[in-house]
Amino acid sequence: AGPAIVVAQSVARASAAPLIYSFEYIVDDEDAKGEYYNWFGDSRRLLGLPRVLLAMASAAAASYLLLPPDVALRVLIVASIGTYLAGQYGHSVLGGVMGDFLGATICILEVSLYLAILMDVRRADGHAIAWLVGVVALPQVCILLFGRQTAPAPAQEC
Repeated sequence: AGPAIVVAQSVARASAAPLIYSFEYIVDDEDAKGEYYNWFGDSRRLLGLPRVLLAMASAAAASYLLLPPDVALRVLIVASIGTYLAGQYGHSVLGGVMGDFLGATICILEVSLYLAILMDVRRADGHAIAWLVGVVALPQVCILLFGRQTAPAPAQEC
């Protein structure tokens, strides 16, 4: 259990680097703590491609050092797909990424990585997995095919 915890936590946290690097960091100037949190948006310039690659390489190294090669590869594939999908979702809904979104992404990825580590690929039912993928992807496919039918609700002051 120890290696799985170390790998899942390190790989999930490494997903923040490419998300911050690839997408605009959303800042809220009207938030009471905005100045504190908006520093993250300003510090994006410190995160260059070498640091993103280092974060990804360290996550891959931890995976391959602590897990069997086939499980490590599965973990990295799940993390890559999850990071990409999270980035696309954040871009479509928020227009970028923000701290709470990154934290939620890390939590969801970590649970997904635990499932990927525990998965018994030899006994997996491909038909059931295909149905699950189809059901989960259906809302996004409909939006791509038909466009957003309703406008998002306007923001209201609390």
